Amino acid sequence: MENNLMENGIRPCALGRNNFLGNHSIWGGNLAACMYSIIQTCILNDINPKDYLLFYFNACAKNRNTMDADTIRAYLPCNLDAETREKMILKKN
Repeated sequence: MENNLMENGIRPCALGRNNFLGNHSIWGGNLAACMYSIIQTCILNDINPKDYLLFYFNACAKNRNTMDADTIRAYLPCNLDAETREKMILKKN
């Protein structure tokens, strides 16, 4: 068994596959893949995924359909400023 970063990143998806049998559509599978990607990006950047998603959805609601591609890129976990990142730091047990 390999113990590399990629395998550890996809292990939760493989272990939970039977729990995620509700993805019977293409868009559901695409949404799940996007969410896994966002959550893993948060973890790699030491950002709490729940705090990040609350921050992002609040920003979307505040901007109401006026977010262009550059604005969305600015809200990605890897592009957050230091002050925002500090508020959402991932506390490791």
